[in-house]
Amino acid sequence: MASDSRTNAGYDQVNICKKMHTFVQPGERVFITAASGSLSCSQSILTLLRKDSDAGNGLATADSMYDAARIVGQQLRKVADMDRAALERDDYRFNVHFIIGGQIRGQPPELYLIYPQGNPLQARRMRRSSKSARSSTAGRSSIAGFNTLARRSKRRPSMLCSRWIQR
Repeated sequence: MASDSRTNAGYDQVNICKKMHTFVQPGERVFITAASGSLSCSQSILTLLRKDSDAGNGLATADSMYDAARIVGQQLRKVADMDRAALERDDYRFNVHFIIGGQIRGQPPELYLIYPQGNPLQARRMRRSSKSARSSTAGRSSIAGFNTLARRSKRRPSMLCSRWIQR
């Protein structure tokens, strides 16, 4: 995964801030998160994720990448419940998106987008289909930007985590 490190708090205030974070249990699991949207809310969510993971809970106990994505979504909702009313009172929208990618030992690597509502969407390859077959694939979701990046980098998704987890 890749991310930029620029953040802005208005038209003339641009800062550098880390947007990609790792959660690693060597040989067992690796998760990489990237966030966009409200920096203060993203940092709150990451703090909760790190606190739980360091205590052996949360991402440290996820049985699958789907479960990991749901854990991120739960923490996102928790921060939304704490901060949304105050933000909206001052005309700010609670708008945080997360991407979580990674791998758990013995499972394939996966990638998810987590919406501001906390629900995850798995990135999948889209297959071109004939016009008559489109109705059967209409319900399938994909994150097209991820597919484009994967094609441009010419790297397999499994290369994402091979550094930390040996198959």
